[in-house]
Amino acid sequence: MKVDVFAVPGELDDADLSGAKVVVVDVIRATTTVLTALEAGAQRVLAAASIEEAVRLAGSTGQSGVLLCGERRGRRIDGFDLGNSPGEFRPEAVEGKTLVCTTTNGTQALRRCRSAGEVSLGCFRNRRALADRLVASIGEEGGRNAAPGVAIACAGREGRLGLEDLLCAGLIVKALEESVPGVQPSDGARTALALAAAIGAPTPDFLATTAAGVALVRIGLEQDLAFCAEVDVSPCVPVLWDGGFVLAEQIEGD
Repeated sequence: MKVDVFAVPGELDDADLSGAKVVVVDVIRATTTVLTALEAGAQRVLAAASIEEAVRLAGSTGQSGVLLCGERRGRRIDGFDLGNSPGEFRPEAVEGKTLVCTTTNGTQALRRCRSAGEVSLGCFRNRRALADRLVASIGEEGGRNAAPGVAIACAGREGRLGLEDLLCAGLIVKALEESVPGVQPSDGARTALALAAAIGAPTPDFLATTAAGVALVRIGLEQDLAFCAEVDVSPCVPVLWDGGFVLAEQIEGD
């Protein structure tokens, strides 16, 4: 199994992702929040690159009960129903509803992965479930030498490296190595693995030292960091399906 890690979104521009299984990681907070929303019963989550696109998407779904969600500089966008804090996405708020989300970093990285064979979302909370699903799906397609393999795309922060995303990528690669022989990591994946070996599992205090964490603490949202730092607590994997993110079990059970 070939595994690559892209530390910043700009690296994706020159990458051939056609057919690859791409995992987008934005642990503080987009991918953590989408996972939480779907676990809470949201029907699906649509990603928009801009505020204007989010409003257009919400209006074009033809559905009632569509919620606009997102942030700029960490804070809820004026006029939107929800922000980007996982704690906002409770069943009573989102169950059965379509969500249209736009965030500063996560949704921008998603736009660079349009040629991928499959796009899923990863964070610390679903690391093991994600790795298990990747191993199973690639095994079904031809085993460890199936090309082009797995690509992990880190959302970063405003075009720059996000330490927490690279750490999460390294822990995902580590889980893949523990699950299947013959993983072939790229230099980017080896770098992420080295970071994971040096730091280990994240803590809220560690996340608070990253640029994204510092920004959240500054605006009084440090409570999100403890939630984002939990590892392997979710069995769910969001995947892109028919233009929106749903839980993998929803489409694999059909």
